[in-house]
Formats: sequence, structure tokens, C-alpha cells
Amino acid sequence: MTVDSIRENFIQYEGKTITLPTRFGPNQEFLEYHRTNIFENKRCG
Repeated sequence: MTVDSIRENFIQYEGKTITLPTRFGPNQEFLEYHRTNIFENKRCG
């Protein structure tokens, strides 16, 4: 990824609230797994 693509696709949304869909939302177990095993591990190392 280039710096421009990161800025365009991610940085501009940092700290903003997202609207979850009312139908077909993400599975809560998958979100919890991702928070615990992906995001938390990235912060530590």
C-alpha cells in the first residue's frame, strides 16, 4: 500500500463512528475474536 492509499482509505476515517447495518450485521463472536487476537496483539508489539 502506498501512503496515499492508506490516507485515502483509512486515515480520513480514524476516530469517526461507523454506522452498522440493521440487517446482516457482523457476527459478534468474529468481532470479539478480531479485537482480542488482532488489534490487542498489534498494540503490544
